[in-house]
Amino acid sequence: MKKLVALLCVTSILSACVSTNKIAFDSKNLSSIQGQTVTTSVRVKPDFAAFTPGKALFGAIGASLMVSEGNALVQQHNVMDPSAEVASDLVQFLTRSKGAIATSASVQLKGNDVAELATAAQGKAKVLVDVQTVNWSVAYYPTAWTSYRVIYSVKASIIDVDKKTILSEGFCAKVQDDKANAPSYDDLFANQAAILKLTLNKYAKECSQQLIAEMFP
Repeated sequence: MKKLVALLCVTSILSACVSTNKIAFDSKNLSSIQGQTVTTSVRVKPDFAAFTPGKALFGAIGASLMVSEGNALVQQHNVMDPSAEVASDLVQFLTRSKGAIATSASVQLKGNDVAELATAAQGKAKVLVDVQTVNWSVAYYPTAWTSYRVIYSVKASIIDVDKKTILSEGFCAKVQDDKANAPSYDDLFANQAAILKLTLNKYAKECSQQLIAEMFP
């Protein structure tokens, strides 16, 4: 029970209470994208947690240690937040399929209020692609403590900057479910976290495809 509480605690910290609504794009709003400039958000790299059996025994203190260790590992191995790759894929889709015009500008954002996000983007573009990593972490399998899986979830919002409204919104979550071939903790972070980086890159591409399919059916 203590381990479960610790995992839930860290998950809550990582999600930062981000809402995960799904809103499909309405074709009647095409003029809000077609021929309009589009930019992306830049956010502070979110906390990364490394769930380990030993730290899970210490409740909230263990949860804090998991986040601290995880953040140190992604910094040490230069593990990039996958949200930037997802955002790039969405912008490419909007320019290729919806006639948007990509800009080199980006918008530093924090918070989740749509009106505030749109205000921050005014003067830089007419459409804002805001992609946030909700949770990225590694965790041991409860029935196999030496085997680990990579967890990733991401939220994407397409915002009309002038109207300060959401044109489309989606959510994607990926969790490795192959215990038989799961790497060990050491394997995940060996060679500058090569396995972790490859897995996160794979998840980013899969989420890009899923988000595009669901947000623009």
